[in-house]
Amino acid sequence: MYRDTTEADPKKFKLWNEAASWLFDDLATLRGPEGGYTFMGICAYLDLDPSAIRRQALELTAADIKRFNSGDI
Repeated sequence: MYRDTTEADPKKFKLWNEAASWLFDDLATLRGPEGGYTFMGICAYLDLDPSAIRRQALELTAADIKRFNSGDI
């Protein structure tokens, strides 16, 4: 959603940075250093292909994400 944001908007930039780190960092364990579930851990548990999910995530537009959030999918 905030892919094009900059540090000029620190709140949105922080959200984008945290989401991108969670989705694209290859943490191989189920739990991260802070105890939360990692993307790779969830993919392993659900037997999902992380590369395929990442590709699809990169193709999403802001309008797609707004539709998901509104329940119009």
